[in-house]
Amino acid sequence: MAETVNLINLFRDKMFRIQNYQRGYSWGERQLNELWDDITDIKRGADGKYINHYTGTIFLKAMSSSEIPKTERWMDGEYDFYSVVDGQQRLTSIVLLMNELIALAPEEGLGQDTREDLYKKFIYFTHKNGSLRCYKFLYDENNRAFLINKIFGDSSAILPPDPDSVYTRNLLFAKEFFSKKIKALREAGGVESLEELYRKLQTALIFDERKIEKDLDVQAVFETMNNRGK
Repeated sequence: MAETVNLINLFRDKMFRIQNYQRGYSWGERQLNELWDDITDIKRGADGKYINHYTGTIFLKAMSSSEIPKTERWMDGEYDFYSVVDGQQRLTSIVLLMNELIALAPEEGLGQDTREDLYKKFIYFTHKNGSLRCYKFLYDENNRAFLINKIFGDSSAILPPDPDSVYTRNLLFAKEFFSKKIKALREAGGVESLEELYRKLQTALIFDERKIEKDLDVQAVFETMNNRGK
C-alpha cells in the first residue's frame, strides 16, 4: 500500500523504530549538503505555495504489540508503531535537522506552533506523569541511548561504557552540521528565515510512504536494496 504524504502527515500519530538488523547512521557531509541544498533551494510557484520536492520512499512495517518495548506499550492504540525497513538514513537526517531547528527557534516557536508543539509533532512528547519523554523516532537497542542523550539532549538515558563508533560519530557530525547551517541562516535572515525553512520542511517535502504487510514483502525490499548495492 502506497501513499504520497508531506512531512506533517508522515509523522502524524506514528512512532518510528529502527530495528537492530539495520545498519547504523552512515550519511556524511556530501549527503547532508545535498539534502540541505535540496531544501533551501525549494521555490514558490505562481500560486505562492512552495513547489513540492520529492524526497524519496519510506518503507514501513507495522509492529505488533509484542514487538513494542514493554515501557512503550501504553501508547499502543494511541500511536501506531512502525519499523523503518528502508529510508532510515533520510528519515534520520530530517529528524536531526528538525531537532536542531526547534532548539534554535525562538521560545514562542515557529509559525502557528509553539516550541512544545514542534517537539510533540517531530521529536518527543512528555508522559502524563510529567517526567518521561516518549520519542517518536528511536533505534531499537544499538545507539538508542546515544541518540537520546547526545543528540536529543536527554541525560536520563545512560550511555554504555564506550559508545564511540563510526555511527555515533556520524550522528554527532550531522547534528553539528545542521546546527551550523541553521545558525548561519538565522544570522543572515533573522527569525523569518527559520520560519521559511520550517514551512518548506513541513509542507514541501513529499514522501512516497509504503506500508509492508508481510514478512515476505520485507524480504523482497531487502533483496531490492541489495541489488542496488546498498
